[in-house]
Amino acid sequence: MNREDRSLLERALSSADPSEIWRILTPLRPRIVEDVEIAETWMTLLEATPSHPHLRDDVKAAVWAFPSHIDLILAAARALLRADELRGPDEPVPAGSPASEALKLAEEGLARFKSDRDRASLLAMQGNAHRRLGASHDDAAVASFEASLTLDASDGHVWFDCGLCHKWAGRFRVAWLAFSRAEERLGPTRPVLFNRAIAATASGEVRDAVEAWKRAGIDASAREDALPFVDGLGSVRVRVPTRGTGHLAGASVPDESIVFEELGVALLSPCHGVVRTPSFRSAVIDFGDVVLFDPAPVVRGENQVFPLLHILNPGTEQRFRFLALEQDADEVRAMGEALPEGCVWYVHHTAVDRVCPRCAAGDTMAKHEHEPAIERRSVSGKLIVPADVALQAVAVALDAARKPGVLFAIPSLHEARKDTAEAGRHHKTWGVIERGLLASPSTKRDVDA
Repeated sequence: MNREDRSLLERALSSADPSEIWRILTPLRPRIVEDVEIAETWMTLLEATPSHPHLRDDVKAAVWAFPSHIDLILAAARALLRADELRGPDEPVPAGSPASEALKLAEEGLARFKSDRDRASLLAMQGNAHRRLGASHDDAAVASFEASLTLDASDGHVWFDCGLCHKWAGRFRVAWLAFSRAEERLGPTRPVLFNRAIAATASGEVRDAVEAWKRAGIDASAREDALPFVDGLGSVRVRVPTRGTGHLAGASVPDESIVFEELGVALLSPCHGVVRTPSFRSAVIDFGDVVLFDPAPVVRGENQVFPLLHILNPGTEQRFRFLALEQDADEVRAMGEALPEGCVWYVHHTAVDRVCPRCAAGDTMAKHEHEPAIERRSVSGKLIVPADVALQAVAVALDAARKPGVLFAIPSLHEARKDTAEAGRHHKTWGVIERGLLASPSTKRDVDA
């Protein structure tokens, strides 16, 4: 690197503004295929700026120019993996992801470099690439990390990455051991302590989790036979993949599609809490479940969202979906006020449309002249009943609270009561409402979702 190039690099690196750094360095871009020192520095800057639009092209150019420089290969692979981490760890892996290119670099490097030091580093990079490529690569990821640590067990970063691999695969006790080894080598850094506490919480090592939180500056405690607890944390949103329920009313995507839904979670510690929002679609978690999530957000900014890791304790509540048509606003919402104490009446979706009165009444199968449109209000939601509340009392309260003009269906409640006849009537009512919503011509506006 000549004096002019070095001066340009030093001037760029003295800036705290990434856009200013790249503006200053743009003239050096052609030099990444001419000077290996510039290429390595460029790769390090790309790792720190993973959204850079030319990252993958520049990695490819630098590696093509200097295929025998191990430090450059490793820096290039790290940049690709950082770019891949812009995708949440709970999201599907797209074809041609940056992690697949990092994997190719690691595999090509393993065929070329033979020293134990180089191979340990490349195997760790290979493990991280496999980890980012999803569950089908899990065995290969574990094998790569184990091979790397066999060659060099002193690298705390590899122990940490190995712990991440086991954490996302749900092997929490193994992850806890790996994060413990990472702390022995790296010290009590915040990422190590947070992940050690997460894995310890999930694997039942409560005392270790509490100690890890305390070393991270978080005042945690735990009662006997209880999970860690940190007072005053508030709530967060945790996202979970969902499928359709088989009921189309209120659905905006096909039943067979898997989409994320964000649920409110009341925090008990920085990594776990109690779900307090019933799911709209079918999910592996629901209201009342105690869940573990990763405290590294997958959606940043003012409204952060965190990815689900594990269900720690299923809730004891019973959950029942309902569907209704009301004549006036909030008639269905008001039914929840009559429920026994502890029940939660959650309205997911309210929509108002204008339809033919016969269609609104469910008469959609027979041909008829559409009458002048009237306003119709559809409401869908979920009833949460604590385990100690009698379902019979709930059914009686709902019947008493329903106004005559409200068409209401909650079949699963009556199935749980083992009242087959009443469940059948509610299934029929649900079908009438749903057919009317799907088949009638209407002009709809959502008023609540």
